[in-house]
Amino acid sequence: MNKIVPFLMVQFSLLCFTSLSMADVVTANPAANPSYLKTQYSFPYANPYFSSLTVKLLKASGEAPTALNLAGVWKRDQMPGFEKIAQMNVAAYAQKSKAPLVYVIPGLGATAYDSGGEFLAEQLFHRGFSVIIIPSPLFWRFALTQSTTGIVGYPPADAADLRHVMLQARIVAERVLHLKVSRSAVVGYSLGAINAAFIMTLERKSPLLGLERAVMIDPPLRMSVAIDELDRLSHSGDKLSVQDKKMTWAYVYAEGGAYLSRDIKNPNYFLGLDKKLNLSETQVQYLIGSSFQQSLADTIYVGQHITDLGLIDVKADYQSAKFAASQVSYNEYVTKALWPFWSKKLNMNLSRDEFLTKGDLLSLKDTFAKDEAFRLLHNMDDYLVRPDDLREVAKVMGNRVIIYPTGGHVGNMWKAQNQQDIYSMIKDLL
Repeated sequence: MNKIVPFLMVQFSLLCFTSLSMADVVTANPAANPSYLKTQYSFPYANPYFSSLTVKLLKASGEAPTALNLAGVWKRDQMPGFEKIAQMNVAAYAQKSKAPLVYVIPGLGATAYDSGGEFLAEQLFHRGFSVIIIPSPLFWRFALTQSTTGIVGYPPADAADLRHVMLQARIVAERVLHLKVSRSAVVGYSLGAINAAFIMTLERKSPLLGLERAVMIDPPLRMSVAIDELDRLSHSGDKLSVQDKKMTWAYVYAEGGAYLSRDIKNPNYFLGLDKKLNLSETQVQYLIGSSFQQSLADTIYVGQHITDLGLIDVKADYQSAKFAASQVSYNEYVTKALWPFWSKKLNMNLSRDEFLTKGDLLSLKDTFAKDEAFRLLHNMDDYLVRPDDLREVAKVMGNRVIIYPTGGHVGNMWKAQNQQDIYSMIKDLL
């Protein structure tokens, strides 16, 4: 199992061509803009796909978080091929005195050391919060050691496992780091934002973590829209040869490594990236799709060993099994794994579309309207959402929403203005 290496390039969205900045479009008629839309907003990249690249260049600038080991599900480490993989790490920043605790949940397939998660956690720590970063439930090690079923990716079901992990992480942090907690909140981005919302809905029914706030950053709003886009991107590399694919990844790793050696405190850290990269549209979409697809393949490979759904033959040799897993699309995973498994387990007689709707953030729209614990930050040009859906949610949440005209999918989380806005949504907990 040590052959499975989580891709650092999950959500590595690149697209190197220019377009009219949405900021220019929006500010042209300020009177037509709703109050939740930031009209005075400067962002260096006009294209939403290219914007998303910048989040993968984030890094902590100071002290690294402490790794905390959480015990896994009993006897999972005795399964053939997974011997001695009995734990999962979370990452923690603990204040020396009593302080609010923020749980950070990153995007699809991310570890506790995802670049965006660690950067966000450090920013919150410097503002007086203790922070624990929880891996995504679609991270293969979460599926192996923490998921009760191994069939991860359905947010309403993942929320229960995540709450258990969050509670155990706090207990370990209290013992190891002498963590002292005054109040608690959860902040998630991308898929982690969806996770945060469903965790909070469980908290409202049965308090376990004492959460007072759920801040959602750039969540997909409809599962069907997001997975269709991921599958479309995953097929974008079909036109490339094997050699072209290898060369594309080698080029991106080389350029990305050069950027990571720079000082992130330099105000020009994120500038000039568009001049460094010269990729075709096919290469760009291949990078996006293949990174997401690899994360799903790792999760399928692990999950199939725990709960046999017939997706792949786990008795085959490792390379054959992993190749088979890499051929399963997100839509196939939903149709052959998530939908039938959870419909039966939860006794839900639903069509596939009805099942997917149950996992949409839009299904919580009425909750968002009534419960002021929920806060949302989003980008109008996020390619994983429909603008009309975003407007629909923003309308019911009122002044608990901030929408930026540009930034793509999580591509502007590093901006000082965004960081201040995130802080503004939880600063009353201090």
